[in-house]
Amino acid sequence: MIRIHNMSTVALILIAPFLIYYPYKAFEWQLNMSFLDPQRWLNSGWVEAGAEIAPLTRVVYFLVWSPAVVAGILSLLAAGCVAWFFHNGVLFDDRVARAIMWAGRFTIASSGIHIFAACVSPMIVSWHNPSGPLPLRFWFSSAHCLIIFCGMAFLLLGAVMREAIKMARENEEFV
Repeated sequence: MIRIHNMSTVALILIAPFLIYYPYKAFEWQLNMSFLDPQRWLNSGWVEAGAEIAPLTRVVYFLVWSPAVVAGILSLLAAGCVAWFFHNGVLFDDRVARAIMWAGRFTIASSGIHIFAACVSPMIVSWHNPSGPLPLRFWFSSAHCLIIFCGMAFLLLGAVMREAIKMARENEEFV
């Protein structure tokens, strides 16, 4: 039990600063691209010379990318809950199983939304090109696909844990 306590303490120590760093870096990039650094948009390679970028287009771009970051933050919070439960000695509890499942759901959502946003980004960025917008492009990263599979594993692990807890309770009631 002491090993689980120590490992969960390390996890909490690592998650805490990342909960600050991750949204800062992700939103810094999105805010710069969308609003704070207009030249970055024009230097993207998808925007033709003479294109006038409407403010609403920048808002749409920001709103397309933001859910991936929010889901990533929620995934980190769910993982932090799991580590907190373990740190406090709560192991085989339905709350732990639910938190693991939520971490999986939010991990899947974050990477899935990221893939979607990357597919529509060239079209959004090039909406105001004189020759017309670029089409949707199929884009994926093997890293994001791997993260989706990890999220699926968390989801499955949480579901198995819930069933095991349910079976253990039924066995206790039977005896």
